[in-house]
This record gives sequence, structure tokens and C-alpha cells, in this order.
Amino acid sequence: MTASDTFELFNPGMAHAAGGITRSGQPGSYRCTATSGRANNPVTFVSFWSSAKFTSWLHNGRPNGAQNAGTTEDGAYTLTQQGIIDNTVTRNAGWRSAFTSEAE
Repeated sequence: MTASDTFELFNPGMAHAAGGITRSGQPGSYRCTATSGRANNPVTFVSFWSSAKFTSWLHNGRPNGAQNAGTTEDGAYTLTQQGIIDNTVTRNAGWRSAFTSEAE
């Protein structure tokens, strides 16, 4: 269950049959569940930036509750809108989990 999607981690493509996750509810009371028959399959329609947010979440000890900048936007990476637009985001010192970029 996720109350909000402050940093837009959910991609509507994930709700397709091959996507793996459906989201129901309204902002403030979203509920995400695995698509029927896909609970043990990878999720598709995940961007590199969403993967970077996930690794920051892991880096930060997998916190529960409301999202904030310290949940997904800072940790293994410091993610800013301008950094994403300019493609200048790099790993922070002391990172513990990371996804490789296309260049790597």
C-alpha cells in the first residue's frame, strides 16, 4: 500500500498485462498490487531513474511511510529534476546498491 506517489515511481504501463503492477485508489490512498499471475515475475516499464530511486530507497534502509527527499531522492544517488534533465546524476560516495547505466 502506498498513500501517495510523490516522486512518480508508478508508470501507467506497469498496469498492462505484462507490466506486473496495478494501482487503484486516489492520491493519498493508492494501493498497488501484483497483476494476477505475475507476483513472482519482474516488473516492466521501469525507467533507469525509477531504478535509481529504488536503490536510494534500499541505501536508506527501505523506509516505510510517506515519501520525502530522504526516501528515494537521496541515498545512493542525489536525484534532482535538473540532474535528470541534464543526465548529470552520479552515484554518491558510500553507495551500497546501484544500477548500471547504459554507458557503463
